[in-house]
Amino acid sequence: LQYCFSAAGSYYVELAVTAYGSQPVDTLFYQNFSAGMPVGFSTMNLDALNPVVNPPFNNTNATAWVANNSLAPGEAISTSWYNPIGTSNDWMITSVIALNANSSLYWEARNLDANYPDGYEVRISTSAQTTAGCLANPALFSIAAENAYSSPRSVDLAAAGYANQSVYICFRNNSTDQYILAVDDILVGYSSAGCSNTIQKLNFVDIVNCSIALPTASMLTPSPT
Repeated sequence: LQYCFSAAGSYYVELAVTAYGSQPVDTLFYQNFSAGMPVGFSTMNLDALNPVVNPPFNNTNATAWVANNSLAPGEAISTSWYNPIGTSNDWMITSVIALNANSSLYWEARNLDANYPDGYEVRISTSAQTTAGCLANPALFSIAAENAYSSPRSVDLAAAGYANQSVYICFRNNSTDQYILAVDDILVGYSSAGCSNTIQKLNFVDIVNCSIALPTASMLTPSPT
């Protein structure tokens, strides 16, 4: 954070950081794509469009989503940039996950270009690892344009009515003429309050003469909870 105070003096600055819940002991499912697309995942290219970024995308089911590519190491990526222009309909569906009574879903997502932000849906299937199964239930999450920085997202699966069921989690790029979407750290675990910590910076001094040039206040690469 950068901030300018209008008068000289001593100021107290406090930064509070909160992380979302589910520690490793609570984890029912986790995937970070560091070894590529996991065995048991299903990827489906249903738009039959010609990707501009080729490779790694080449209009096949296997490249609907690509994992641990040099464009985004350790992430799963999908494109919506086609020639001619069209709307992406690319799916990535996890292997089956057995939920408990209070499971939540967590993941991180970002766009590789802030000027061309992909949106996407996250859905859930209780029947099969198919798009029909994913479309049979309401979307868990939907966003028209994801952030250009890694953004934590979460859904309470128990509150959504899926407690104690065996499910598949479905990620669908449904953007038109954008660039590349990245997803990482898909985790299903017990719901919990998470953790928080406070950092105090008491020995920092920065003197600015505001009568010469008034600084501006801005937030750099914010990360919402």
